[in-house]
Amino acid sequence: MVNLLKSITVYILLLAFLLIIANCGGESAEKIKDTTDTTPPDTSITSQPLNLTNSTSADFSFTSTEDGSTFECQMDNGSYTSCTSPKSYTGLTESSHSFSVKAIDSSGNADSTPASYTWAIDTTAVEISITSQPLKLTTSTSADFSFTSPETATFECQMDSGGYTSCTSPKSYTGLTEGSHTFYVKATDSAGNTNSTPASYTWTIDTTPPTVSSTSSLTGVTLSTSITATFSETMDSSTITTTTFTLKDSDNNAVTGIVTYSGTTATWTPSSNLTSGTTYTATITTSVKDVAGNKMASDKTWSFTTLGILTWDAPTKNLDGTDLKDLAGYKVYYGTSSGSYTTPIEVGKDVTTYAVKTLSAGTTYYFTVTAYNTIGNESDYATEVSKTIQ
Repeated sequence: MVNLLKSITVYILLLAFLLIIANCGGESAEKIKDTTDTTPPDTSITSQPLNLTNSTSADFSFTSTEDGSTFECQMDNGSYTSCTSPKSYTGLTESSHSFSVKAIDSSGNADSTPASYTWAIDTTAVEISITSQPLKLTTSTSADFSFTSPETATFECQMDSGGYTSCTSPKSYTGLTEGSHTFYVKATDSAGNTNSTPASYTWTIDTTPPTVSSTSSLTGVTLSTSITATFSETMDSSTITTTTFTLKDSDNNAVTGIVTYSGTTATWTPSSNLTSGTTYTATITTSVKDVAGNKMASDKTWSFTTLGILTWDAPTKNLDGTDLKDLAGYKVYYGTSSGSYTTPIEVGKDVTTYAVKTLSAGTTYYFTVTAYNTIGNESDYATEVSKTIQ
């Protein structure tokens, strides 16, 4: 019985010992489980390209929440490959791109949600157009320009060779000098692309009034002649009319005709032949304008005389050689045949010029003059002269 109790006691003690060992073993296993690292690290991108850029290169920096982590990187749809921070790419195409990076800690846990960044590369030059500008030729010393781009852009403007400065549309200039000017404008889009060939516009400012630089002949003008006036510059032809270019005879009567303009010359052509031996006055008024719109500063007036003016030298001696002291006047003879004259025209003694106003164009006339004294004695004919009237 005692031995049985001993056996039972030993068994109980052994069982208790085994239970103690079992319990101790359970705690150790549980403690080992608790110290195993199964938490993945978190990855962060700390530097990257601009969201929109014209650079075909890209540099990325990144970190992990766990020291000693390694990294794998991916560009677009490529495979993940081992990488270190910073990571650089070159030769990227113009389009949208996405960069991803994941950290892997020393226990082999990989970030299940890699850090990523998406951006766009735009290398296309921005377009720009000028939508309003001055006239090609103007009298204004001010200029207003409007311009636009199909993209969101900033602008820089330049007048002539002055250099580019930031500007917005519309852009205005004042106090410009007379002469040729060129306006330039270039645009830069949000990606930083600037158009290599700026939009430009060239125009001319003309503030100088035009003048008449020359006119047609003033003496010996034919009856069918056209009167011309040449200007210092190209004129606005619509302002050169029979109202602004007129002709009047010696009695101040308006003469009818037509006016044309070509190059820099205005031409006044009579509707019918002018009268021989007559002085006419031509006038161009200040209503005429050059192509820029400048008016002449003052009227241009000039006179001319048509063919039919006969002149002679006054006699100083009688036929016997004595001094002529009793000159009473002159007689003018003319006709269409040599030596055959019409009724003479008596003129005063104080003139040596006479305008014959009854001549016809296309006819040859013969002229001579005699002198007579106070008792009616008349000299011989002066030397005959002839003239074909045109």
